[in-house]
Amino acid sequence: MKQPFMALPHVLLTCNFFCSQKTASENKNTMKKKLLPYLIAPTLTIGLAHGATTLFGSDNEGLGGFTQSSLETGGAWDTNPDSVGFTQINDSLNNNSFLKEYILDRSVGNSYEINGTLTWSAEADRNNRQGIYLFGDVPDLTAVGPPAGPQQNEAGAISFLLNADVRQILVSQGIDNGVIGTPVTVTNAPTTNTYFTDQVLTFRAEIDFVNNGGIDQIEMAFTLFDSFVGSDTTPYSSVVTVDAADYTGNYFGFAGRTRDDGGGDSIANYNSFSVIPEPSSAMLAGLLGTMALLRRRT
Repeated sequence: MKQPFMALPHVLLTCNFFCSQKTASENKNTMKKKLLPYLIAPTLTIGLAHGATTLFGSDNEGLGGFTQSSLETGGAWDTNPDSVGFTQINDSLNNNSFLKEYILDRSVGNSYEINGTLTWSAEADRNNRQGIYLFGDVPDLTAVGPPAGPQQNEAGAISFLLNADVRQILVSQGIDNGVIGTPVTVTNAPTTNTYFTDQVLTFRAEIDFVNNGGIDQIEMAFTLFDSFVGSDTTPYSSVVTVDAADYTGNYFGFAGRTRDDGGGDSIANYNSFSVIPEPSSAMLAGLLGTMALLRRRT
């Protein structure tokens, strides 16, 4: 996986190493005027996905254009000031999802960083899972059953979930259609069969569209940042590579699953979600060339 690139506004603010001997303010304004025409066009070609972070809740952007899964028995959605919440009453096996369509530029060389933050209260049992969902073909993963229907087994979609029951992060097809990455144990996660409250979790996926040996593929690095109390505070990561032709859907967002076993309710409050295009290598090369040319002219 490539290392994250420096944001373009930061490049603008730190480019005075090649500016003429003027004040910092004059240099910054001059460079903005000179670089802006060169930055706008390539930025638009990085990808068509929204670049801003969506903040959910009545005090922010409400649902933010995301689709809530249809209500199942015992499930309820609500909108809070700073989140959109889903409560699954402990009564059955159910899925939930909160998805939106994002159109990515899948050209080789393009990259995106996807972040989803939620606050979760649940029992570390019942196969309880929450996390982010990528490349879905449908906006609603509500189970059709019993047993749960085809949405949870959606081939061509990828979930990155924390399974609180087994204290692992899992990368799977759909919600439950086979693990495709190596499960990683979250050593500081709550003990199985205990109820945890208001744990803030950020699920990150860094995805690169690449060509390996003539095959278009998607390289993905998944990382969980958690607020669990414990001696191990290192983020937990898993890396997966898949063939791009198998993952063509445009729905991204959150997904979860609960199972009845006699414990407390699962309450997931979705706080924010973002799909951020990262500068491609070609764009950065062009930008550096432009900056070098401007340096010679100043």
